[in-house]
Amino acid sequence: MSKYETVVVFDGNLPQDAIEKESKKVEELLSTNGSIVKIDEWGKKYLAYPIKKKTAGFYVLFVYEYNGNAGNFIESNFKFNENIIRYLTVVHENNPIFAENKTETDRANDNLDDAEEEEE
Repeated sequence: MSKYETVVVFDGNLPQDAIEKESKKVEELLSTNGSIVKIDEWGKKYLAYPIKKKTAGFYVLFVYEYNGNAGNFIESNFKFNENIIRYLTVVHENNPIFAENKTETDRANDNLDDAEEEEE
C-alpha cells in the first residue's frame, strides 16, 4: 500500500451539512481500495485568487493508504464534481506521514543552536 495525502478545496458557499456530505463521499471513495489514516478539516479560507468565480473554499486534508494509483482514481472521480474547486494529491514514499512532536528540551536545544549560528 502506498501512502498519500490529498487536500480537497470544496466550494466555500456550500452550507456546512453539504460540505460534511461531500467530505463523507470522498472518505468512502478513498476507503474502497485503501484505509483512511487521518482526516483534518482546515476550515473555510479565502482563496489567494478567484477560482471558478469563487473567492472562498473549505479545505479538508485526507491522509490515507491506497492500493494502486490513487492519483488516477481521484482524477477520474473528482473532475466532474462541481462542489470541488481544487484538489492536490501527494505521494509519500518511505517517509513517515507525521513528524514527531518535539519535546520542550528539543525546542530549547533548537533555540540554542540558532543563537550560536547567529553569533558566528
